[in-house]
Amino acid sequence: MKGCRFVRSLAAGVFLSIFVFSCSFANTQESEYISKNGISLKSIETYEVRGKIILSGLSQSNSIKILAVKDKKKCWFDANIENNRFEQEIWLTEGKGIYTIAIMLQLDDNRYKYGPELKIQSTEEVNKFLVPARDIDSSNKEIITLASEITKDKVTDTDKAKAIYEVDGHQTEFQAMIEGYSITGKAYLVDAETQEVISNIEETTVIAEPTLSE
Repeated sequence: MKGCRFVRSLAAGVFLSIFVFSCSFANTQESEYISKNGISLKSIETYEVRGKIILSGLSQSNSIKILAVKDKKKCWFDANIENNRFEQEIWLTEGKGIYTIAIMLQLDDNRYKYGPELKIQSTEEVNKFLVPARDIDSSNKEIITLASEITKDKVTDTDKAKAIYEVDGHQTEFQAMIEGYSITGKAYLVDAETQEVISNIEETTVIAEPTLSE
């Protein structure tokens, strides 16, 4: 009889331990992410950041963007999604202070719905002209290496810019077209002598201030 009570007590203790562990694991999983509207944003370890933040998480939709707001100034960023996961580096270029960062779910061309959001404080000034931005992949190692090679014999910033603009006898040209709520930009290389287009045309469309909904 005592043996039976011992076995029952042991079984109850094991069950209780498993239950407590499961609850603790579930709470850890829940606290690790902030979820809303099919998007889960991984919580960050610290409230204060130094000029940039890396956001990561899960999304059921491939159509999401990132919105950073400081003092009513809104900055939009693309979010690269692969296998329902995203990880994006965001530079906070509006100076020191408190930012609200939100993951936005795109409903159609110009309408977005709020996903999870968080608040952070940037403690460092960032020069917006010296950090990577949309379609300006200045942190790419290949681009850095090529730019260094092209400008290695140049002294002034003007000479360096001209060398990059006219690299290998080619020129970079840009076009911009405004239509309705969007601006479409095109960039391509042309031959400096014949003016013939000699590269693929890279095209990007930016939609004006989107309509937001909760």
